[in-house]
Amino acid sequence: MVERGRCEEAVATDAGRLAALRRAAEELAATSSLDDLCRRAVEVGREWLGFERLSIWLVEPDRGSARGTFGIDEQGCLRDERHCRLSLAAGTFVELAGSGEASIRQDHPLRDSRGRVIGRGAAASVLLRHDGQVVGVLHADRLLSGQPLTALDGELLALFGNSLGLLVGAKGALLERQADEATLRAQSLSRQRAEEGLRRLAAALEQTSEGVVITDLEGVVVFANRAFERMSGYRAEEVLGRNIGLVRSGQHDAAFYDTMWTMLLSGRTWQGQIINRRKDGSLYREEATITPIRDDRGQTVSYVSVKRDIGEQTRLEEQLRQAAKMEAVGQLAGGVAHDFNNLLTTIQGYAEMLQLDLPDGPHKQDVAQILAAAERAGTLTRQLLAFSRRQLIEPILLDLNQVVAEIETMLRRTLGERIRLETLLSAAPAWVCADRGQVDQLLINLAVNARDAMPHGGTLTIDTCQVLPHEVWGPGHESRPTRTYVRLRVHDTGTGIDPATKAKIFEPFFTTKPPGRGTGLGLSTVYGIVHQSGGTISVESAVGQGTTMTVYLPEVVPPQIALPPAPAEPDHKSGTEIILLVEDEPSVRMLTQHILRTHGYTVHEAEDGFQAMDLIRRTALHIDLLITDLVMPGMNGKELAMRLRSHFSELKVLYMSGYSDNLPATGGESQGPTTFLQKPFSPEDLIRLVREILHSVSPA
Repeated sequence: MVERGRCEEAVATDAGRLAALRRAAEELAATSSLDDLCRRAVEVGREWLGFERLSIWLVEPDRGSARGTFGIDEQGCLRDERHCRLSLAAGTFVELAGSGEASIRQDHPLRDSRGRVIGRGAAASVLLRHDGQVVGVLHADRLLSGQPLTALDGELLALFGNSLGLLVGAKGALLERQADEATLRAQSLSRQRAEEGLRRLAAALEQTSEGVVITDLEGVVVFANRAFERMSGYRAEEVLGRNIGLVRSGQHDAAFYDTMWTMLLSGRTWQGQIINRRKDGSLYREEATITPIRDDRGQTVSYVSVKRDIGEQTRLEEQLRQAAKMEAVGQLAGGVAHDFNNLLTTIQGYAEMLQLDLPDGPHKQDVAQILAAAERAGTLTRQLLAFSRRQLIEPILLDLNQVVAEIETMLRRTLGERIRLETLLSAAPAWVCADRGQVDQLLINLAVNARDAMPHGGTLTIDTCQVLPHEVWGPGHESRPTRTYVRLRVHDTGTGIDPATKAKIFEPFFTTKPPGRGTGLGLSTVYGIVHQSGGTISVESAVGQGTTMTVYLPEVVPPQIALPPAPAEPDHKSGTEIILLVEDEPSVRMLTQHILRTHGYTVHEAEDGFQAMDLIRRTALHIDLLITDLVMPGMNGKELAMRLRSHFSELKVLYMSGYSDNLPATGGESQGPTTFLQKPFSPEDLIRLVREILHSVSPA
């Protein structure tokens, strides 16, 4: 029964192959070219007729050779063998001459398309004939499976070869007559494929975030994706068929475009930044890469431009440059203020002592003028320190709404009758942690700046509200603090600011006012106050459209801030304690020791930290108070205090400095009380702080 089943299965298989042969003849007859015929013949021979490797070779009598067409390779895949040639003197053609049947060889050397032996196995070949003439040979083998070829395989191959020979002869004659038509069809097919490829490419390009525009050789747009629509404001159908120059802004001269086209016409890619104009008239900056598109012959047929809107990137880079510039200027301003404060300390200190010793009269009035000038100079240095964020501040919990309400009356007097002041304060308290004096100064400076921008009157609006981080920093700033902010906005209806002025308004000493009408420190002071308070400030303005200054300060929760108790005022006006004074500026050191000794204190001096430590080691001096400058060469005041406290654990310290940069904390490594005295200081301020710290209770 098993044998019978196998026989029935073999019969069914053979019947199926014969039926497939009929279908193959019909399908091959419908092919449009000789190449298509040969290619499809080897595919049909493998897929329908059961042969593994096949190849078709066509005779070229004038060359004495046969050229390859298509075959099935060693992996069972279609292979183009049209570049191969075999001599007509090869064994296959000699053996088959005069035969109409297939030649079957069971253990035969099997070769690849180059004639190299790659194995042994069953092979069969049959000549292809048309009108009695040999037109080619069909070869088949069983290299892949190693199975033998049967007699039926040979008969099937011979029948297949007979049909194929007739078709090869007929197709060859037909193709000669229709060569031109075939060429045209091939070109048409090539165009169709290219167009289909462009459609697929366009579908993919619609999904990219980069703007993509394809133009012809004259710059006429043939494709624009959605990203370009978002960048330019034009719909694709509005630019198709129009020259890409439609978006030119006029910001670039002819030489710019000449350079671009010179590169493109030479076949090179152009890269650079372009300022273009949107449909609404606004300008935008893009980074573009324009590349020539070439056909199969290497000829440029069009251009593709990939564009990226870099407006946000440019804005952030400019902010970074501006911040770096302001930081550098701030460091310079802080250094100048520090040195200037040393001079003012000496001038103001000696002037005050001289004033106390003089009787009433013209000389005393002269000294008063010196003190008034010193006070004005001190105001300038305080503004410089505020800008450089090195001003000594006392942050406290403030409701910004309450601050605005309390200062509103003074602001109205400052603005005058021709300017209307409007306040739009948030319903909820706007809690911030800042120095009250600085916030008052910030509001006054912004109001005065707005007043000067409205010489013919107008409206000044101050509003507050709570905002989320993305409203402060914008999207894509996840690294920024996630806390909420209080927004203080000051808007005027004045003359506005042009872009060139806007880029400089926070720089110290920059002013648009006539000489003698302003120091140029108002807005730079505001800038320093805002940043010292942990906030940021931005400006929106256009000529003739007014200006909006927007300040963002971190919002705080009231329980997080504890208001310090007001210190009790000591009654002591003099003392006998021993004080070590360390100051590298001779004039300040002389003034300070003179004031202290005048009030009964014993003073030992040193010009730097190393000299002070040497004095302690040499004399075994016991001191009650260290007064030291913070910024000194070699060893700064903080380091000196730490070293001395290893000898005197309860040592009290009074720091002096022209600015509060790196002001040491009052806890941590500090075992004793620590106080800071801002230069320039008056003799009264010095003595008051010395009394306070000497008579304070040290921690147990």
